[in-house]
Amino acid sequence: MQQLQWSTLLLTWSISLGSAHAITFQVPGSSGNNAATLDLSPVSFGFPFATLTGYFDGMPLASKCLDTFRSVSGVWPRIRVGGTSEDYGTFDPTLKVPNIVTGTAPTGQSQTTYGPQLVQVLANYKGTIVWGLNRGFNNLTNTIEAAKVVVKTLPTLYALELGNEPDGIILQFMVFAALNATIANGVDWNFQTEAESESKWQAAVGQALGRDNIVQASSYYQTPARGWGAANYFKFADPTADRYIKVYSHHNYPQTAVGTSNGEDPPNVQALMSHVNITKNVGLYVDDVKAAATRGFDYVFGETNSVSGNGKPGQGDTFATGMWVLDYVLRAASIGIKRAYFHQGTPGKSYYVWFNATGIQSPIYGGYFAAEAFAGASKIAALDDGTTNQAGYVLFSKTGKAQKVILVNSDYYDGSGIRSSTNFILNGLTGGNVQAQRLTAKTSLSRQASGDAPSFSGQSFSDTTCNLVGKKVVESVAVKGGSANFTLAASEALLILL
Repeated sequence: MQQLQWSTLLLTWSISLGSAHAITFQVPGSSGNNAATLDLSPVSFGFPFATLTGYFDGMPLASKCLDTFRSVSGVWPRIRVGGTSEDYGTFDPTLKVPNIVTGTAPTGQSQTTYGPQLVQVLANYKGTIVWGLNRGFNNLTNTIEAAKVVVKTLPTLYALELGNEPDGIILQFMVFAALNATIANGVDWNFQTEAESESKWQAAVGQALGRDNIVQASSYYQTPARGWGAANYFKFADPTADRYIKVYSHHNYPQTAVGTSNGEDPPNVQALMSHVNITKNVGLYVDDVKAAATRGFDYVFGETNSVSGNGKPGQGDTFATGMWVLDYVLRAASIGIKRAYFHQGTPGKSYYVWFNATGIQSPIYGGYFAAEAFAGASKIAALDDGTTNQAGYVLFSKTGKAQKVILVNSDYYDGSGIRSSTNFILNGLTGGNVQAQRLTAKTSLSRQASGDAPSFSGQSFSDTTCNLVGKKVVESVAVKGGSANFTLAASEALLILL
C-alpha cells in the first residue's frame, strides 16, 4: 500500500464501554513525492458487450447518470464495452441490426452476431471508449474487420481490448472446445503462451489499422499472486509489440457468487465494506502497478465490481456496497490505479448495478461521492495504514496544496442496537473553519429501491433524472489551533473541503 511518509495514525481507544474511539490524522500541507497522480475519470463505467443496447438506448437512466457524473468531474466518464460475451461475438459487416443472439454459450452468456449498428450505438458518446473484441475464437481476420469499423465509427475511441480475461480461457477450455473455436485449443495455455499470443495479435491489429497505442492489454481475471499479472505478461510478451499498447488492464472482484477459483471471498456485505479488507484486496496490485509503470504504462481496473457473476441478491443494491465503492476506488487511486471501470452487468439480471429500468440503486452514492472528491484534484494519498475500519485520504490541487480530506468509517450497522461512532481529529489545518459534506444512510443495508434512500450532503438521487434533489446540507466545523474534530457514525463518510 502506497502511503505518504509523513502521514501518521494515532489510535486511542476509550476504556469506557460503549465510548467512541478517536483517530488522529496529520494533514500535510503539500503533496510531496509519494502522492499518486489522478486520471480525469477515476470512476469509470463498464457495459456488457452482448446487451449494450439494453443500456443505450434501452435504459434512459444510463445516459442521465453518466451526464450526472460529467457535471461533477467536467468530463464524460470513460466507458468500456466488454465482458465474457465479447469472446462470443462474431462480426458481420452486412448485418442491418445491432446484434442478434445466435445461441447460448455453455457459460450462460449470449452467443451473438453483431454488425456496424452495435458500434454506432456509442458513436456520439463524448467520453473515451474501450471496445472489446473477440480473441477467444481465434479468428484474427474477423477481429481485424471489426476493429476497422470500430476505429472508423467511434471518434472518442481510447483503446481496443483483444479478448476478455484470456487467462480464463484455460478455465473455459472445454467451453471453447465445445464450440470448436478456441485460441487455446491444443496449446499449453499459460503465462508465457498467452503473452506471446496476445502480443502477436496486438501487432497484427495495430499494423492492420496503421495505429500505435491502440490496445488495452491483458485484462486478466486471476490475481498477480497467481502469476497472471503485469510482471509475467511483460516478461513473455514480444517487446516490439509495446508500441501498440495504450494501457495495461487487470480485472478485480473481491468476492464471487460463482465459486472461488481465484481465491475470492464468498459474498458477505459486512466483509466487503471493511476498510481492512479493502486495503488487503487493493494491496494485491501494488507491485503489479509498478511492473506496468516500469514498462511505461498506466494501470487500470478494466472491469470491476463487488461480486463476480452479476452480484449477489440482497447485497449488491445496499448502501454498504456503496461504501465499498467509495473506499475501494479511493484506495485504488492512492496506489496508482488510474481508473476503475465499474461493470454494470446484464440488464435485469445483475445485482450490483448503479441504476436500472426502475430507478437508482444505492451503490451509486459511493461512486458519486468519490467523483466529487476527485473533481478538480491532481493527486491523492492515503493517510491510514489499513489496519482498522477507519480510513483517511487527502487530495491535492495542481499546485500541490492539500485541497480535500475524505474520512470513512466502514464499521457495519444493520439497524439493530446502538450505532457506534468514531471521532476523527485532523491536525495541520489552517483558517478558522472547514466545510464538510456527509454521506450517510439509516443502516448499512439501506436500499433506495426499497424506499430507504441514502443521502449525500442531505440530498438523494431522483429515480427519474439521476439528479440530486432536496435541500443541500453543508456542515461547518471550527478549526482551533490547527485542529478540527469530526464524528462519523458506523457506515458514514465525510468530504471535507479545506
